[in-house]
Amino acid sequence: MQLRAILRSVLFVVGAAAVSGCGGDGPSLPANVAGRYRLISINGQPLPFALPNTPAGTTARITEGRLTIGDDGGFAQVLVFNTVTADPNDQDGDTVSQTSGTVDVDGGTIRFEPRLEEGWSGMLMEGGLVYTRGAGGTPLQFAFMLEP
Repeated sequence: MQLRAILRSVLFVVGAAAVSGCGGDGPSLPANVAGRYRLISINGQPLPFALPNTPAGTTARITEGRLTIGDDGGFAQVLVFNTVTADPNDQDGDTVSQTSGTVDVDGGTIRFEPRLEEGWSGMLMEGGLVYTRGAGGTPLQFAFMLEP
């Protein structure tokens, strides 16, 4: 039971509003923003990243992340969590978090507006982007690299 509560909390905070598709009716994005991105680090540490503030005997890690930004201003993000617990009543394994919505770019700032949760902002960099979100009161900086 404790594992499920942890996953629900982490998935909600990090972006677990599972929604299909992405789209937007706004203007198209700059050509250098649209594309497929891969999560390369969290707080400067390579994946897998152990999430802070998990109960004793439980390890929750983000093992993979992908972000797609379309020319139409839509985005879809997928994060994969792996959880291992000492509690025999909880099932270990992977959980997939999916979030989609629209993005807006203003200079070097990118604003994510998901469909079912509060939005967040990040910074565009050469070949990638970063944003910071909280998980259990701890800020996590997600760094994504644009795939060729």
